[in-house]
Amino acid sequence: MTDDWEFIIMACDGIWDVMTCAEVIEFVRERVADSMEPEEICEDLVMHCLAPDCTMGGLGCDNMTVQLICLMRNGSYSELAAHCSIPPSHEPPVPRGLERHYLKDRKSKRQLQIPDS
Repeated sequence: MTDDWEFIIMACDGIWDVMTCAEVIEFVRERVADSMEPEEICEDLVMHCLAPDCTMGGLGCDNMTVQLICLMRNGSYSELAAHCSIPPSHEPPVPRGLERHYLKDRKSKRQLQIPDS
C-alpha cells in the first residue's frame, strides 16, 4: 500500500464477475468525489452489478457483498472527496497478487471485443 491509495474495496466474486478492477475504481472514485457516503456507494455498486432478472441465471445473479474502506490519512472525508475529484495521471497499478485476475479481465475483454473506456 502506498500513500496515493484512496480506498480499498473488498468484494465477493459477484462484483468482479460483472466489472473489472479499473471499472470499480472509477465507479467508486466518481462517487467519493461527489461526497456520496461510503454506505451509499456500496449500495450503488451492488445495484449496478445486479441483474434485473435472475430467472435464467448468469452475470449479476451471484452473491453480492462489498465493503469500502476509505483511507483518509488523518484528514476528513471532504478532503478525500476533493482528492478523488482530480483525475488520476495514470492507470492505477494492479496490486501484487491480483495480476492474474487483471490479465484474465483484460483477456476476456479482448475476446468479447469490449473496448476499454
